[in-house]
Amino acid sequence: MSTSAEREASRPINRPPRVEMTESRKCSVVIERHQEQGANRVQGRLLDLSRSGVKIALDCCIPFDETVTLTAEFPEIHVEFKVLADVLWSRQSDNDTWLIGCSFKPGLPNETVDQLANEGYLER
Repeated sequence: MSTSAEREASRPINRPPRVEMTESRKCSVVIERHQEQGANRVQGRLLDLSRSGVKIALDCCIPFDETVTLTAEFPEIHVEFKVLADVLWSRQSDNDTWLIGCSFKPGLPNETVDQLANEGYLER
């Protein structure tokens, strides 16, 4: 017989699907850390995006469970968003690159994600 915790862990997570960033239209993001250790501002590259979160490639590790402020600019189409995000996971990709997954607080408006897709930044 399974416990309630096991049933809860096996329940699918209901979140918007992440969409990969278009290879030809790279986008950088600035991450402002609120912790005192390490760099306060870190530059990264968006890999995928949804209303609820993002995956980012970085040159350094940002630990799981840290809250950061994420700023992404798309100057060609006059779109910018700045949002608080929780780091949900962090792992090393290769010797020089770390990947982090973040959850936005609150989520991005549908219009922002739709505009990025319509302008060719997201592969839908």
